[in-house]
Amino acid sequence: MDVDLLRPGVARPSHNTVLWFEFLLDPSLLENHLQKETPDPSPTDLIVKFLSIAPDTKEAESKQSENEPSENSKNEALGSKRRYKYLALKILALKVAAFLKWDLTLLERRLPLPMQLTLLQDLLYLTLEKDADVEMHLELDLGSSPGHVVFAISLYHRWVLRAVMYSRLAMKQTRQPYIPVPGLQDPTYVPPNVSEDLVQGLESQVANSIAVLSHIVSGTAVPTVPVFDTFVMLTEDSTDAQQNWDKCAEVSSAEFLCQVGESDFPSVMYEM
Repeated sequence: MDVDLLRPGVARPSHNTVLWFEFLLDPSLLENHLQKETPDPSPTDLIVKFLSIAPDTKEAESKQSENEPSENSKNEALGSKRRYKYLALKILALKVAAFLKWDLTLLERRLPLPMQLTLLQDLLYLTLEKDADVEMHLELDLGSSPGHVVFAISLYHRWVLRAVMYSRLAMKQTRQPYIPVPGLQDPTYVPPNVSEDLVQGLESQVANSIAVLSHIVSGTAVPTVPVFDTFVMLTEDSTDAQQNWDKCAEVSSAEFLCQVGESDFPSVMYEM
């Protein structure tokens, strides 16, 4: 349920409904909320809310550099607080995804395509601890890479192949017209041209994603899966994002190979 108390005339709908900013104020609230039988908002609704509030990190930093002089220490401090708030929201979204056990089917069904991409890019950023071109993943020594890195990379490239396949299926179906409701903005709505451009970009990555997954499957690397407690919330005193990568779940080689096989990447390549 999307509630924005900053909008005039909006009242809290129910004493059982938790508002998004409460999770920033009380880090222990998120897990308790997700463990409810019918949490309101739902886990995927929370991811949508967190990511719709947090802008793209690079874009935010670019705007800050344009609008705030670097010599002004006060402005720099305010900019840093904003960046940490955005990062905290992204970490919250990743914690929810980990709680959902990285269920791609659920995420694909409930999140708009751009948010799916943002979520997985944020995971890559935290695991690799830097911005890395996905085209360069094939050059990484995945055999000696930590398990959480192998997981993030394999999850991303599995998602690329699935997204391309599902987009082709959607193209064969009749597109329903979008009818906006006056006064309401749906954060899950994506203009057709934006989706088409994104899918075209993903299609250009298919060959690379297949190569990366084939390399992982043929090797000995076994991923470890980030769980809810892997991701550490930022505090007012935080100067950097440090995650507990030791708190990851083990996964068997057979289970991992089965997950990769679900992407059915040979058929994707055949259709290219």
